[in-house]
Amino acid sequence: KGYHSFNIIGSFGTGKSSFLWALERSLKKDESYFDTKFNGRTDFLKIVGDYQSLRTALYNELDVKEDLSGNQMLFNKIYERYEKAKAKNGLLVIAIDEFGKFLEYAAKNNSEEELYFLQKLAEFINEASRNIILITTLHQNLESYAYNLEKAQIQEWRKVKGRFIDLTFNEPVEQLILLASKAIDHPKGKKVKHHTSSFIKEFDLFSFQEENLKSIESNLFPLSAISAYSLANSLQRYGQNERSLFTFLNSITFSKFIESGTPFELPEAYDYLFEEFYGFITSKNNPDYTNWASIKNALERAELLTETGGSLIQELLKSIGLLNIFAKKSAKINHEFFLNYFSSKFTLEDIENALLLLQKNHA
Repeated sequence: KGYHSFNIIGSFGTGKSSFLWALERSLKKDESYFDTKFNGRTDFLKIVGDYQSLRTALYNELDVKEDLSGNQMLFNKIYERYEKAKAKNGLLVIAIDEFGKFLEYAAKNNSEEELYFLQKLAEFINEASRNIILITTLHQNLESYAYNLEKAQIQEWRKVKGRFIDLTFNEPVEQLILLASKAIDHPKGKKVKHHTSSFIKEFDLFSFQEENLKSIESNLFPLSAISAYSLANSLQRYGQNERSLFTFLNSITFSKFIESGTPFELPEAYDYLFEEFYGFITSKNNPDYTNWASIKNALERAELLTETGGSLIQELLKSIGLLNIFAKKSAKINHEFFLNYFSSKFTLEDIENALLLLQKNHA
C-alpha cells in the first residue's frame, strides 16, 4: 500500500541487530532463517547509527564527494545501486541499525533540514514502482525523539513518522518470567505464601497462559505472579531484557527479600524501578513519563493525609500506578482486587478504609 519503509522497535537486548543479520542471510539465500520468496539477488546497503547526520553516513557509504541541491547526487547513487539490483531481477534493502542515534542528532542539529531529508528519503523509497525496502531499528517510537522540539517541529517529525510502518520487536514477557523462575536460588523451606496467578485471570490484568504461570509460581518467590509480570514488562520496556533481569535477580535489594522470605510485591517493584531507572523514568524520552509523574504527585499528596494507614496508602498508590502502566486496558483494577491482593499483609478493614480515604481525597 505504498509503504516500503519500516521501523523495528524493541527494547535493548532483544536481538534487533541479529534479526537484520539473519534477514540479510536469508534474502541472499546464504541461510534459511526465514522462508523468503526472493531469488537471492538482494543487495544490502548497511548503515550503523552514529551521532551525526544520516546524510553524512550515506555520503561516506556511497562515496559521494559533493552533492547538488536537494541531495540529488546522493539520490542518484542510491538509484544506481537499485538499478544494478533490478537488472538481476533483485531487491535493494537499506538497513539502518541504531537509527535512533541519527534521530537524536537530527533533533538537536539543523532539525528542519534533517527532517526534510528523512521525509524525502522515505518518499523516494516508498515509490510503489521501486523494489527498494528501508528497514531501521529503534529502541523507542520515532516520535519520542522529538520531545524537546517546538510545536511546529514536532508536526514535521510526525510527517516523517507517517512515512514509516512501525513493527514491535520483543520476546514474550513469559520468557523472562520463566528465566527468573529457574534462576532464583531459594533457601530450603522458603515457599511462596501468596498465590496471585488466579487474580491475573479473575481481574483480567495481563495476557498469559494460566497453567504455565501456575506451574512456576512457587519458583518465583519472593516474587508473586503479579509482581513478576509487572517487573518483566518494565525491564523489557526500560531496560535490556535478560541483562536487566539478571541485574535485578543478583541485586542486594532482591537478595535481602530472598534471605528474609519476605514477598516482593508491586510496591517493592515500584521502589526498585524508580531507583534503578530514575534517569529514564523522569526523562520526557520515557513514553510513560506522564504516568510516572502522576504516581509521584499522588505519593506527595498522600503524605498530607492522616498517618493512620500511611504505609498502606503508599503501597496502594504504587500498586495502582504500576498496574495503570503495565496491565491491560481492560484490567479490573478495583476495590475487590486490592482487598484480595493485600489480604495476606493487611486486614480487610484497613484496606477498605485506606481505599475509601484515597477515593475521598482523589489521590
